[in-house]
Amino acid sequence: MARPPEHQASSAAAADAPSDRALASAHLAGDATALRELMSRYDALVRYAIHRCSATAAGRDPQWTDAVASSVWTGFIESLARSSDNPPDSLRAYLLQIARNQAISAARASERRGRLTENCGLSVDDESPDPAAIVSEFEQIVAIRQCIGVLSPDDQRICDRLELIVDRRWTEAAAALGMAESTLRSRWGRILETLRACMRSKTGDDFAPGRAAGDS
Repeated sequence: MARPPEHQASSAAAADAPSDRALASAHLAGDATALRELMSRYDALVRYAIHRCSATAAGRDPQWTDAVASSVWTGFIESLARSSDNPPDSLRAYLLQIARNQAISAARASERRGRLTENCGLSVDDESPDPAAIVSEFEQIVAIRQCIGVLSPDDQRICDRLELIVDRRWTEAAAALGMAESTLRSRWGRILETLRACMRSKTGDDFAPGRAAGDS
């Protein structure tokens, strides 16, 4: 299916943007703007990974997420400097690995417990976990948020709990919104149809988040 002009323009802009490795090299050479560009690209993904790997601690105190995100970027900068001769092939995967480790470590320290991996589907002993699931879920959230502006204020309020809905944590989301779970499920079904129609108009393709976006 042919892409609409605005999608083609955004694809061209992305193609012209410097690569992650180029930005990493520029940062190591002293270019202060390079790190800001990397953070612009990946800070939201880092924060979502933190949420997925330690949802209890992150949900209870937003400042906790800020602190962990800061430690992720500090660790990334320090690690990048140590590996300046051979930077990682995928900075996104590298950042997700650091975020996962920092989130689990920080949540363990604050909760005094060790069983956190069920929240992100990763094993503490894994040295190189596959970040595909976290990236896929995050990209679904980004795509949906691009269309949230067409919704009513009440429906936008439901979308404020989008991360819970993506995880199909219906009871928790309904309690946070002060409504019955059955009501939330019904309204989300209608919202999802609106978002799908919006995505079709924006990209020319259907948007099918499936079970990962709470369509169950």
